[in-house]
This record gives sequence, C-alpha cells and structure tokens, in this order.
Amino acid sequence: MHANVQAQVRPQARSGFLREGNPRPVLNAALRLARARRGTLALVLEAEGPTYAAPGAMAAFDGLQGPVAGWLTGGSMEAELARRAAEADASGHLEWLQFDGQGGGRAGAGEGWTGQLRIALLPLRSLPGVEEPLAAWLEGGVSLRRSLSRDGRVRIEADGRPLPAWHVPAATPAWRDAASAWSLSLLRQPQVLLLGAGPETPPLLRLLRDLGWRSRAGEHRPEWMPACAAADSRGFDPSGCDAALVMHHAFEADRLALQRLAASDVPFIGLLGPAARRDGLLGQLSAGERGALEGRLHAPVGLDLGGRGPEAIALGIAAQLQAWRSGREASAPDA
Repeated sequence: MHANVQAQVRPQARSGFLREGNPRPVLNAALRLARARRGTLALVLEAEGPTYAAPGAMAAFDGLQGPVAGWLTGGSMEAELARRAAEADASGHLEWLQFDGQGGGRAGAGEGWTGQLRIALLPLRSLPGVEEPLAAWLEGGVSLRRSLSRDGRVRIEADGRPLPAWHVPAATPAWRDAASAWSLSLLRQPQVLLLGAGPETPPLLRLLRDLGWRSRAGEHRPEWMPACAAADSRGFDPSGCDAALVMHHAFEADRLALQRLAASDVPFIGLLGPAARRDGLLGQLSAGERGALEGRLHAPVGLDLGGRGPEAIALGIAAQLQAWRSGREASAPDA
C-alpha cells in the first residue's frame, strides 16, 4: 500500500486557482499608483485566437514609462499601449483599445501573434477608494470580481461583498460587435504551508512567490527560522491552505506533521525525501491516517528535472505545484 500512495494521485482541473498567472506585481504597482493618484490599470476584456494574454490579465502603467508591471502583448506593442495608457491617465477617461495581430487593428502583422485583444484602460485617479479592494486581494484569502460596462460603470466586489463603484467618463468602444458589459473574476492567491525548513527553503519561497503563491512557514527550530524569512506569514495551521510541504529533514518531526495533515482537508501534501523514507514514515501512522492521506500525498515531492542541490530540489517542487494547480501534473519518480 505504501508504495502506491504516489500512484493514487490523478491530475484534475483545479477550481479556485489563478488563471492569470501571478497578478501580485501588477496589483502591488496599481496600489502604489492609486495612492499617488496617478497611473493606469490595463485590463484585458476579450481575447480571440493566439495571444499573450487572456481575459482578466492586467498591466499597470505610470505615464509614458511603459508598464510598471505586467505584459499584455509580449512586448511587441507595449509602447503603443503605454502611450494610450498615458492619455487615459491625463484625461481621467476610461479608454478602449483593440490590438489585432493580423494587422486589422492598430497593430501591424508580424508581431509574433495573430490573435486579437480588447483592452480597457482604467485611470486610477478616477477610481477613488480602489485601494481597498486591491489591498484586500493582496492580503490574501479574497477573490475579486471586476465588472465594467460600455457607459463607464465600474464595480469591484470581494467575495460577493460590494466594494467601491464608479462612473468614469468613457467613449464608445471603437470595435464593432462590442459587448455591453464584462464581468471578470480574479481568484484568490493559492496558499502553501511549509512545515519545516532546509537549505532548499529560500529558493523555493522565491520561486513560489514569483509563480503567484502565498506562503506560510511553520518552523520552530531557531537554526532554520532565518531560512523562512521570505514567507508571507508564519504559523503551523493548515486551514485555508491549498498545499502543504513536509520538509523538516527530521523523521519524528515529519511523522508528527503527517499526522496533523491527515486530519486536515489540504488537497496537496508533499513529503520531501526518498520512497524508502516515505514508507518508513507511513509505517508509523495508523491505518486511518494512511487512508486519510491516500490520494493527497505526493511522495517523494518534486519533479525530477535533473541536477542536484537545494536550487534543483526547489525547482522540482515548484514545478510540480505549478503543474498540479493547472491540472497538468506528471508524477515524480518513485526513487
């Protein structure tokens, strides 16, 4: 039974995970600009065909400096996007923009993609109070819904709770067959709990942050607490976490962590170390605890991408979590 724990896991689509990649840098920049009463938030409303961005993707602009954070066209048309964003910032009006990679819109063909993007340019100074929903999302645990209409009505809701709403001056979208309204969700940030730390923890935390995860570090040993400095929060509570990683490099501490997680509802549990160690740990658990972990325990955790050392281990773990949250997981080797 022990050897089959990894094999029981099946890839499946995840609901409640970010489809936009990692919006945190964009919303951090937008929050800073909104507090300064300047800047523009670009929001993709529609995407057709091969494009670099999907509906809901965002970029933040500060005048003509180009994107402060986020890319919507792969860099090929960001200068034009920045110019239009600066116009929206100066006028305080909601602007509409269409890019056509085939040359049918403002952009010429041959830009590396052949689809179509329709974008709203939201001047942040015309959205007083927008800092509240931006900060709520960045603090974690909250999903947002962004609603826009052709007449310039903008609303943001946090988990169904209405937050600020605005009526921004807006022209009619230039493209034909424009929808009358759009409603785009921004799902909460996924959260991972690290139980224990080791030399792979610092690079792992950096990778997970860049991929859009919030991290909670549970480590009580003084010698390893500095390795958790980049975590978003500290604590051992698995509630609200989408994934947990057991990585104490200490048998008894890992056994206790697995017992705690067996009683939780965390859907992904990763255990660091070889298969023989995994089997030894599972042998110390009750039949009920082993049954509770079955289908959730990924052991050994991390994809084998080649290489050795803390950085390679961190990369393998981050890659498996990224694949898992996208429903595209390939199992780690049973080594």
